[in-house]
Amino acid sequence: MRWAWSTLLALLLSSAPAFAEVLECKPNSFGYWSGGEAQATILTDDEQQAAGFTIDLQSGAYHQNWNDGVDPVDVTYEVIYGGAYGDEADFIGWHEATRSLIRIRTNNEEFQFVHDHDRSLDVGTCSFISREGQYD
Repeated sequence: MRWAWSTLLALLLSSAPAFAEVLECKPNSFGYWSGGEAQATILTDDEQQAAGFTIDLQSGAYHQNWNDGVDPVDVTYEVIYGGAYGDEADFIGWHEATRSLIRIRTNNEEFQFVHDHDRSLDVGTCSFISREGQYD
């Protein structure tokens, strides 16, 4: 009987819907790796608007708002650690094919991120655009 209840509970929990937590991230500066060090550049307001991306903290689904012909527009990052609002650990996502890493601090009101891709490093902030179930 004990086994039946624990099995039933495990099945119910595994079938519970996962709530999407989607962030919109806007870089405010970037740096290119050149000669072993990053050369930082502050983005203009227009560049900040064009350079954003969204990412789902649970699935790793990523969409960038620009198409530079180098970076992929839509990919799915492997979620190394999912993080969640108020969590002490950061969200960490890795994309093997592009050798890209995204790290987002989720433990305060201003979600700071670092996106390391294509020999460049974007730095900025993220905010929620979707939190399914937040009012349930």
